[in-house]
Amino acid sequence: MIRILVAAFLMDMALYLTMTGAPYRALQLGAGTLVLGLLASARAIPYSLLTIWAGSQSTPEHRTRLTRIVLPFGAIGVLLLAFVSHVAMIFVLLAVLGVALAFFWPALMASVADRVPPKAMARAVGWFNLAWSSGKGVGFLCGGILLERAGFFTVFLVAAALMMVAATLVGSSGKHEAVAPEEDAYEPKHLHTYRWVCWVGTAFTMGMVAVMNHHLPEWLEARGWSESVFGGFLGATFLTQTVAFVFLGRTGSWNYRPWPLILSTLVLSGVMLAVPFLQKPVWFFVLAPFMGVSMGLLFSSSLIYSLAGREKRGRNAGINEAFVGLGTVLFPVLGGLAGSLTQNLDAPYLFSAASGVGLILLQINRLSGK
Repeated sequence: MIRILVAAFLMDMALYLTMTGAPYRALQLGAGTLVLGLLASARAIPYSLLTIWAGSQSTPEHRTRLTRIVLPFGAIGVLLLAFVSHVAMIFVLLAVLGVALAFFWPALMASVADRVPPKAMARAVGWFNLAWSSGKGVGFLCGGILLERAGFFTVFLVAAALMMVAATLVGSSGKHEAVAPEEDAYEPKHLHTYRWVCWVGTAFTMGMVAVMNHHLPEWLEARGWSESVFGGFLGATFLTQTVAFVFLGRTGSWNYRPWPLILSTLVLSGVMLAVPFLQKPVWFFVLAPFMGVSMGLLFSSSLIYSLAGREKRGRNAGINEAFVGLGTVLFPVLGGLAGSLTQNLDAPYLFSAASGVGLILLQINRLSGK
C-alpha cells in the first residue's frame, strides 16, 4: 500500500508540474482565451475515452505490464513540451500524456480496493486521496516557483523524471499484499443514485480545477500578477484539500448524506463567482481553503462510492475517471468560448458559477429523501 501512495503522490506532482508549465508555454507561443480552454481537452479527451476500458483491464496480472509499457511514452511527451515551437504540438504531446494516465489511475484506484476490507475503505481512500492531493499541491507550488526562476525545461524535466519513478513503484505494488475478498463487500442503500450524482459532481469539481488551470494564467497576466501567484494559489488549494482528506478519512459519518454534497457545491460555486471581483493577489489565498475543502468532500464521495459494492471496481473507477476527463474538457472549453465571444476574461468564472447552481438543483432533485 505504501508504494501505491508514493506512486500517486509522484504522479500527480509530475502532472501538475506539467500543467503549470503547459498553459504558460502556450501563452508564450501566442495562444488566446479559446485556445487555452481547448488545451484542457488535449489531455482529457483521450483520457476519458480510454479510462473505462483501461479500468476494466486493471486486474492484478495486467497492472504491472500495462503501466510499464505506457508511462514512458507519457514521460517522453512531457519532456518534449520544452522544445515545441507551435501550440499544435502542445496539443499532441498532452494527448500522449492523457493516454498514459488513462492506464495509470484506474489501475491504481482499483489496487486500493483490492487491498483493504470494506470496513476500512473510507480510511484507505482517505490515505490515497491524501497522497495524490499532496502531490498535486506540491506540483503547482513548485511549478510556479521553478517556472519563474528556472524556466520551462527544468519544469518539464523534473516532471518526466517523477513519472518514471512512479511507473517503477506501481509496477512493484502488487506483490506481497493481501487482497480483500470480493464477497465481503457490501452495497449500501441508494449506492447507485449517490454514485451517479457524485460522478457528475466530480466532473464539476475537476472542471473548476481545469478552468483555474487554463484560464487563470491569462487573467493574472492581464493584471500584471506573477506565475508565483498562480502556483501558490493552486498549491494552497490542493494542500488544503489534502488536510480535508485527512479528516474525511477518519470518519464516514458524512457518507450517503445529501447536505455535505450540496453545501460543498455551493461553496465551490461561490469561489468561482468571487474571482472576477478580486482586487489583490492575497484574496486568492483567502479563497484557497474554501475551494480545497469543498473539492475534497466532493471527490472523496465520488471515489468511495465508485469503489464500494461487490464487483466491477476497476470499471467503476474508470467511469469515475471518465467523468474527471469530461469535466476537464467541458468547463474550460465552454468557459473559453464564453470568454472569446464576449471578449471578457471573467466569463469562464461566471459560467462555472452558473453551472454549479445547476448541479445543486440536480443534487436536491435526485437525493431528496435518500
